Amino acid sequence: MADWLDVWSILGKEQGLEIDMLEPVRLTVGGVKDPQKLSELIPVMWVSSGLMDLGELEIHKQFFLGNLFEEPLVFYPSDYLSNKGLQNTLGLLAQIVRDSKKGGAESLAKQVLALFTAASMHEYGNWWRRDFRFQSSEAERKIEDWLDKNCPFNFRWHLRSTTLGPDTAFLEYQDFKEVLGAESPTTTRDFCKIIIAGHRRVLDQYQLVIPTFQYEFRREFESDLLDWWEDLQAREEKAAVQRQAIRDARAAKEQLHHERLEQKRRALLSPEKRKQEFPPLSWQNTTNERLQELLLEAPMTELAVRFSVSEAAIRKRVKNAGLSIPKRGHWLKKD
Repeated sequence: MADWLDVWSILGKEQGLEIDMLEPVRLTVGGVKDPQKLSELIPVMWVSSGLMDLGELEIHKQFFLGNLFEEPLVFYPSDYLSNKGLQNTLGLLAQIVRDSKKGGAESLAKQVLALFTAASMHEYGNWWRRDFRFQSSEAERKIEDWLDKNCPFNFRWHLRSTTLGPDTAFLEYQDFKEVLGAESPTTTRDFCKIIIAGHRRVLDQYQLVIPTFQYEFRREFESDLLDWWEDLQAREEKAAVQRQAIRDARAAKEQLHHERLEQKRRALLSPEKRKQEFPPLSWQNTTNERLQELLLEAPMTELAVRFSVSEAAIRKRVKNAGLSIPKRGHWLKKD
């Protein structure tokens, strides 16, 4: 059997997969307050191919909206992850990226391939494939020999490791069914084709990205991005005004309903009880200062009854004296 990289290249071309597709894309993201801190936190990430096709301007928009780091997944090589094997896997990928300056693009792609292949081997070694692992033992052994020589780390990491990938593994049951039309490989070539199919399935959906964060925006789209942001803010403010108008209208409707219920309740009161609950007021002897206090204490309809004047008369006096009337909903909140 030839070198695994040669086999991968030959079979990969048959499936439309080239080695340079494993080379991470370098992406500059501007408008970051603390570029160094963010670069340390996020040395590498997966971005959906669809978003990458839209260009850097759209990627920046998703970054500012907070969507870039939610779906697809960002790889944080930190210890907050519950699965220790996954921590190790992500840490290895981050380390490959950090060390990439020491070698060229070819060496980086080769190391990424080694990580993908090691992850595939772990999936293949899961309990649900043990029943026929012996059928591909020769291919498995030679791939592991290649990994021993080319992996910059011990590829036999934590036995319970969750494999690398944004939301999918590099080797899944569907790969066996789609490539072979069967549940098990019968030849070494079949085994290699399945692994490569798994790599392509992931790479067709996602692009491995090495972000470089900086404070400044790139001049090519800074104006467009700032215009988009201002337009977004304006639309959000307009939407907020509309939501507030809906809330105000609802409160006014509830207040009107409350006032009508109150009017019906008062109409059922006897004259004695009405005077007791709503003692009459003197329209002539009430000062403007006292009227302002009463406007905050009772609805206009109630004051009109107690003053024995119309609401129009009260409104006219309020306007002439420069007094204020509570907004609709005030009594609903007060009650």
